[in-house]
Amino acid sequence: MDLLNMKPLSFFGIGVFLFLSLGLQAQNTPFFSAGTNFSFPYLGVDGIAGSGMPRKRVVQITAATPTCGFVEVPEIGFRLDFWLEKDSVLLVKLPHYTGVIGRVLPLGVTVKSKFPVQVVQATDINRLDSLGGYAAHQTDCVNTEATAIGPLIAAQKDYWLTGPNFMRKGLPSALTNQHRAMQFWAYTPFDSAQVAIRLNGKSTTPFSLTPLTVDTFFYPQMESGDAFHSYSEYDTLLSVKLKNRSYSGSTVKGLNKPILLFAGTPSNIWGDCSSFSARSTMRKETYEQVKPNSVGDTMFLVNQMLNHHASLYSIMALHDSTAIFINGQLIGWRNKSYQLDTCWLGEAVITASKPVQLMLTRNTPWVLDSTRLNSSVFSGFSINVAGSNELIKRSVLKPFIGNYGVSHMVALYTPTQSTGSFTLDGQVLQPSVWQTYASHPAWSYAEIEIDDNTHVLETSAEGFTGYHFSYMKKTKNFFDMPAYGYCLGESGPIPQDSVSFYIKKTEGRKVKFRDFNDLLCVGESFTLYPNVGRNTSWYWNFGDGSDTVQQIAAERGVGISHRYLLPGKYWIKVNDVTRCFGADSVQIEVVQAPEVVFDYSFQVSCKGIVVQLDNQTVGAKYYSWRIEGKEFSNDESTFLEMENGRNVTVTLDIESNSGCQGTVSKVLVVDTTQGQSMVVPNVFTPNGDGLNDCFYVESSEGFSQCFELNIYNRWGVNVFKSNNPSDCWTGNNHSDGTYFYVAKVGPQELKGHVLLIR
Repeated sequence: MDLLNMKPLSFFGIGVFLFLSLGLQAQNTPFFSAGTNFSFPYLGVDGIAGSGMPRKRVVQITAATPTCGFVEVPEIGFRLDFWLEKDSVLLVKLPHYTGVIGRVLPLGVTVKSKFPVQVVQATDINRLDSLGGYAAHQTDCVNTEATAIGPLIAAQKDYWLTGPNFMRKGLPSALTNQHRAMQFWAYTPFDSAQVAIRLNGKSTTPFSLTPLTVDTFFYPQMESGDAFHSYSEYDTLLSVKLKNRSYSGSTVKGLNKPILLFAGTPSNIWGDCSSFSARSTMRKETYEQVKPNSVGDTMFLVNQMLNHHASLYSIMALHDSTAIFINGQLIGWRNKSYQLDTCWLGEAVITASKPVQLMLTRNTPWVLDSTRLNSSVFSGFSINVAGSNELIKRSVLKPFIGNYGVSHMVALYTPTQSTGSFTLDGQVLQPSVWQTYASHPAWSYAEIEIDDNTHVLETSAEGFTGYHFSYMKKTKNFFDMPAYGYCLGESGPIPQDSVSFYIKKTEGRKVKFRDFNDLLCVGESFTLYPNVGRNTSWYWNFGDGSDTVQQIAAERGVGISHRYLLPGKYWIKVNDVTRCFGADSVQIEVVQAPEVVFDYSFQVSCKGIVVQLDNQTVGAKYYSWRIEGKEFSNDESTFLEMENGRNVTVTLDIESNSGCQGTVSKVLVVDTTQGQSMVVPNVFTPNGDGLNDCFYVESSEGFSQCFELNIYNRWGVNVFKSNNPSDCWTGNNHSDGTYFYVAKVGPQELKGHVLLIR
């Protein structure tokens, strides 16, 4: 740990600090936000040394708007359904699991709700009173801890282990091997997950996680050195306790599925409290949910709690070459995954040249207060501090412990210009509660003491960050003994939309379930939309053997699409995953589009080649004929004129009465030799016997508009002329002999001779 002396601020430090403080824009994206789907492990080592008593673990659920939901521990069959009113709080005592004292419990907790809630997990709430009351000297070493829980949607794959790495000086020899212990829990609710761990550059074999129930969690165990050990009685449970050296910056990675990471100090970090006139080594631990590597900020605002003792700040760099400042003073450089630990007295604006993460640990190192040898010096909790880009506008909180000998505090941080916009339980916070940072006047902070009721913090301005913590004021000597602390979560109210569901056909309009009576077509894609509260999961069953879960984030969903491959009638059913509503449903009919069929024939005419297109489709109401992509007719059947000798592709598009569409294309192959098949006789005998008495061009009846026949004698005299294909030359008044003809039939011209014989 870096215990730094104050030094004059360098020119470089001033420049970087001003750049950070003046150029930073709040993003208002809190990590500890309200949600509807949470999953997390039982935190803390079970049991209490010397008493054999199990820990009391509780989950606090806070609603900003009326909602229903449930808390579940699937492994042991525990389930509690709840309904919460606006701004109400539920405290759920988690059932104890018969395990081994001193080990983590292989249990996962699920919290699901219709509308967003805040979730906090804590251990040993009200345990102190059960051990003899706050006045009992034997409880001096006993303290609680709590952490805000991020919704499951925040789970990611890449983490660096963040936590306090501190060295206590002057401790008894029995504690020297435990002064930098850490514990962490890697957890995933997804099946068949694989997790890899790299402890300060030392790789481990990836672990495959096989779930006992719905939830799967993973605890690698490390007793000492770097060897992993698993407990045979817990098929999916490994636990990690890291001792003797710093493990911050170790990589915990979900190889194929998102994970959640929690870190802190194991329960026996403090050794035997009896050497300090106190009891119970197994009660001294801290823990906090770790943010993934993608979440960080360049400015954090903190201050000394109740003006008692320094706080330990663990600053994790997320990028190489990161400069870190406190109140404008450069205190060090770090590369990514390297952590800087430092204690600081008084207010602090922690800035960095690149995004970092910050964990506050309320543990006073011996070196800063060697005169206080009682257990209060060592009692602690951790808070994963929100950055200035994680502003929230509303938070609901209720202290865990009753109002007997306990100080409940809320620390708030906001832009100075916003200090006049705050209310606590509807009452305006007076300007006197705020203090402006001397090193950064654009921001201010406040510490407010509250009672053990439910409280609502709100601002109409830009927003705030903050955390809630408690101290046990049993006696004057132990006034500063901390109980627990956690980051305030966002709980902004959302509108309660009516529960309506919509269907939208391709290129259509949204129609409510109850109003939908259209037919759907086989293969047609349609979209379903829930018009209901955000941060909700919907379970869809389409009635054709397929189903899916749709996750609606902070904004309304964009819909979920489906298509049916077979005709028939189907029920679409939808229910929220938390089972707060009865299922809504709609029956739809899916029909097959008509089979598109057409044929064609052709003939040579005066204008060239005419193709007749014969539509044989049954059940269509709309037709579109296209030739090489260009529409030329909307008639049911039609004609097409073609150039001589050219094949073309013709497409027929149809739409049925039910709106189903179909299409078919054909390449038209035209026999352009049809005109050459016309028969012209070379002999005729006009003798009145009824056989071959007249000369004419056969198969020319279709060319009445473009027919011309001329006959000439051997001297070139025109003896017959006609424009009517049905006319024929009888040879009357002309002698036998050879005659010549020229016949123009449409685009064709036929020439030859004919012999007249009587």
